[in-house]
Amino acid sequence: AIWTTADETTLIEFLFQHRASAGDGSSFKMTTFHGVVSVLEATRTKGGPKTAKSCQNKWAMLRRIWRAIQDIRTQSGWTWSDVRGAEISPDMEDQWATFLKSHPLAKPFKNHGWPHLERVTMIMPATLRGTHV
Repeated sequence: AIWTTADETTLIEFLFQHRASAGDGSSFKMTTFHGVVSVLEATRTKGGPKTAKSCQNKWAMLRRIWRAIQDIRTQSGWTWSDVRGAEISPDMEDQWATFLKSHPLAKPFKNHGWPHLERVTMIMPATLRGTHV
């Protein structure tokens, strides 16, 4: 399925409005994804119709992108800008290349932000990750 930024925004807004049904893990049931299909269909401008499964898969990818950005934000000495992303300067290229080996989804955010970050953050659970958690 082709997903435009507007499609992603519609999906995220629907999930935000139904976030209580996801529980603590931001894992929505298939019935929630069935519910968003008609909303997406009403505003579709590109590609074929979305299915509940394609919506579930898109949400899984958005969650992985969100986690990649969180990993950028926790790198010591790095910054994050909602407009300019990781703001990787030429002297940080080696660090960035190493980081991308374990975080390939972070690549688009080298010097660009992500329009969905704030809203996805409001849906995602506040969980601690790491070795010593």
